[in-house]
Amino acid sequence: MRHLIKLTALSAVALLSINSCSTIDSDLIVEPPTVTSQLSGSISRLSVQDKRPHSYLYRHIDSDTQKANQFSAPSQPLTEIVKQAFQQSGVVSGQGDLNWYVSINKAVVEHTETTLKYQLDYQLNIRVEAQRMNRSYARTFTGTSKSEGVSNPDEATIEREFKRLLQQVLNDIANDPQLRLTETRG
Repeated sequence: MRHLIKLTALSAVALLSINSCSTIDSDLIVEPPTVTSQLSGSISRLSVQDKRPHSYLYRHIDSDTQKANQFSAPSQPLTEIVKQAFQQSGVVSGQGDLNWYVSINKAVVEHTETTLKYQLDYQLNIRVEAQRMNRSYARTFTGTSKSEGVSNPDEATIEREFKRLLQQVLNDIANDPQLRLTETRG
């Protein structure tokens, strides 16, 4: 009986050890989020650049060495995801003289863990420069989020939470009246 209890306990520890080492092995599927704008006017031209020094979206930080040891990129480039989100929302019409130059400066999900739980740290930093004729305005939008749980997150959780954060930041951009550079009448 004692031997059976020991064996069960060892099996549980082994399972926790194996489970805590698992990471995301495939590309993350991030669909363009739904962006809603309460402002009138649309963007004529939208240019999106990814200025991050890396192409991955997810990185797993080893708890022992504190070094990233596992990476995963989105299934399609973030530039395309952002473009599609704005185009599907109707913010971009191709008409008029307002141009937006969007730079993705940071977009990462960092996964750290202990024996019994994980933590995900989502970080997003997007800079937008609006230009109309001889006027311009630039602003940086940031978003952060954290989540934690027992064992390990599944890919769907990471994808869903990142999409939610991206939607929040893109909605902030779409609803910033200063980025519309509206005509001032006096």
